[in-house]
Amino acid sequence: MFKYHLLPAGLQEGAKLYIEHGIRPGGFLTACFKDELVEAFSLADSHNSRNMEDIVRWLYSCCPMPARGSKENVNRWIKQRGLENYNG
Repeated sequence: MFKYHLLPAGLQEGAKLYIEHGIRPGGFLTACFKDELVEAFSLADSHNSRNMEDIVRWLYSCCPMPARGSKENVNRWIKQRGLENYNG
C-alpha cells in the first residue's frame, strides 16, 4: 500500500515502523517527514543524498498526508502511534 520498496533499502524499515506504528525514525528520515529538507541534506549520508529525489517523490506520492509536512504533524503521528490509532 505504501510502496516502501520505492525507498532506498536502508530507509524502508524505519519508514514502515513510523507509518504503521508511529515509531520515530532516525534523524535523517524524521527531517524528511517534517519537510525540513535543509536539515535532511545535512544529515544524509552519500547514498541518501544521491537518492533524495526518490525519497521526496515517495513522501508526496505514498506517505499519508497527516504523517508528514511539519514538526507538529510528525509529533502528532508519533503520539497516536501511526496507523494504529489513525481516525482519518
